Amino acid sequence: MSPRSGHFVPTPQLFVSAHTTQFVAIGWRYLPVGSGSGLLKRAGSYVSLVHPTDPSTLTVVIEKMSWEGSESAWQTLGKYETAAETLTLQLGAAFAHRKLALWKSTLRADDPSVDAMLIKQPEVTADATGTVSLAICVDCLFTLTTQLEAGVKGVVPAAPKPAPFRALLDIAEHFVGPDIALFQTHWIAKPPGDGMPVLYHQDGAYWETERGWGGGRDPMITVRVIADDEDEENGCMKVCSSILRVARVDTATASERICSGRCCRALISSRSTKSMRRGEE
Repeated sequence: MSPRSGHFVPTPQLFVSAHTTQFVAIGWRYLPVGSGSGLLKRAGSYVSLVHPTDPSTLTVVIEKMSWEGSESAWQTLGKYETAAETLTLQLGAAFAHRKLALWKSTLRADDPSVDAMLIKQPEVTADATGTVSLAICVDCLFTLTTQLEAGVKGVVPAAPKPAPFRALLDIAEHFVGPDIALFQTHWIAKPPGDGMPVLYHQDGAYWETERGWGGGRDPMITVRVIADDEDEENGCMKVCSSILRVARVDTATASERICSGRCCRALISSRSTKSMRRGEE
């Protein structure tokens, strides 16, 4: 997404969330494992949510992701095997002959498009005992729900062409030169009373490049774009400028070692300490 130009690329993850959020509301509750939620026999899982006052109003979300389609960029995922199977849900006599809406998404690691996401399928009818059977494919996500009128994929409009944020490039060029590469982006949201505290640290200690820290490292800077007004009252970022003249500080002891210096002892006044506590609450 490029906010300045309005450019965006819709991703399948957007519609993965919709498999739940479009068919339940605040107050719905998850059914426990073994009584509405659980694991599939050949890998995968399902969860059921019910209306807080009407247990016959039900939504079931089913996933069967392959190992290849589930690998995380943040942690190693143990390899596992999966295969298509038939899932039988015994909903109970209250659902006998009842129609249910079925929505399906197909997720493939080699196809990042959203064309196969959140597609409404033909309605499913429970049998005389309130039982439903579904064919569950690999790398597929399903929502089975009594909410027959809920759910809409909508139309994703054409996005404007991407355009560089020239002001940021000018700042970066001043420090690192004209050969600029974007290493990483972060959106940091810290709502009132729920923000993760971040102590004093050096970004460069976390974001090393292949050349490593020292004389041979790639020049790197962090540029912040502020989405909201920030001040000491709502928990603004504090900068210890003299740390720029200090060598790398290991991430494990960064806060302790940086804040033991004269610069940061001066920064941590009673007023700034109060500000930091507010951000931690």
